[in-house]
Amino acid sequence: MKSTENILEQAGESLEYVKQYVSNQQKLLKLEIAERSARMMSGMVLGLSLALIGLMSLGFVSVALAFWLTQITGSAITGFLIVGGFYLVLAIVLYVFRKPIIVNPVLSRVIQNFFD
Repeated sequence: MKSTENILEQAGESLEYVKQYVSNQQKLLKLEIAERSARMMSGMVLGLSLALIGLMSLGFVSVALAFWLTQITGSAITGFLIVGGFYLVLAIVLYVFRKPIIVNPVLSRVIQNFFD
């Protein structure tokens, strides 16, 4: 009888250890998901901030280039059309090569950040 009680007591302790282990695994999983989410969000915020600063800089450089081309060509319309045409060609090239230039690297980076 004593051995049966001892076995039941050990089984109860083992069950408690299993419950504690499962609880700890759940907490660990939640922490890992929170960490990965925080990394992804901070990366997105950083990327958007850099993109905004880059776009503002690009805007100022574009206007300056257009005015400089205006001085060279003698026509404001020509200077601004040259800059606009350059951006149109750049947009077409980016559209044609969007998968290897934009889509694939972004997908690769997101998957790498999520699974690291």
